[in-house]
Amino acid sequence: MIEIENLSKSYGPRTLWSGLTFTVERSRMLALVGPSGSGKSTLLNCLGLLDAPTSGAIRHEGRDITGFGRAPPGASGATSSATSSELRPDRERDRRRQP
Repeated sequence: MIEIENLSKSYGPRTLWSGLTFTVERSRMLALVGPSGSGKSTLLNCLGLLDAPTSGAIRHEGRDITGFGRAPPGASGATSSATSSELRPDRERDRRRQP
């Protein structure tokens, strides 16, 4: 299980997100969606210990891993995937219809 409690990430005066609190149960999948630049990849980098959150806590199986720093890829079990219109061909079709 991965638990996120009151997580935030800022770069200088820009806050990408704050107050994120959620739990992902073992063997469950979670999809992050949002506009470009909203911090989806940054959140996954924080969960994968590739980047550090500004504040808050990340727990894996009840153990606080927030301050662990950079870890080998996949150590936390979090992964990311590039987006592609091939995954949602209906979205590509919708974009072509818009004026």
